[in-house]
Amino acid sequence: MNRLFAILFLLLATPCAAQQSQPFHLLSAASTNSTNIKPAAGQVIGALCINTTAALYYLKFYDLAAAPTCNSTPVVLSIPCSFGASSSGSATPLMPQQPVQFLNGIGICLTGAIADTDNTNAATGVVIDVLYK
Repeated sequence: MNRLFAILFLLLATPCAAQQSQPFHLLSAASTNSTNIKPAAGQVIGALCINTTAALYYLKFYDLAAAPTCNSTPVVLSIPCSFGASSSGSATPLMPQQPVQFLNGIGICLTGAIADTDNTNAATGVVIDVLYK
């Protein structure tokens, strides 16, 4: 899988909303990848997590205007990034029927365990694509 496939998947899955959205793209680092996508109110239209590692990771979304503290900020939404232990990887889409509203901003973390208070570092080899507005 490549980035073009991921973006096409998101655009085809949500044609009306995707036309008005902005893309966000992240290649994971060996960290929790704490990132602020949007520092103001917004909506997540869809997300895709492509995992080429041999470990399961969790993409967590936060409603705040700054990069989250992954082990103490309340998680709003969490999706597993299933693994495919090869270069082809495995893709996990998030395609809500309605956009997910964030009142303060959109932040993410990529962690190694499911607990909302987890701050286990992820590895390199995960691609995160998010459509938001």
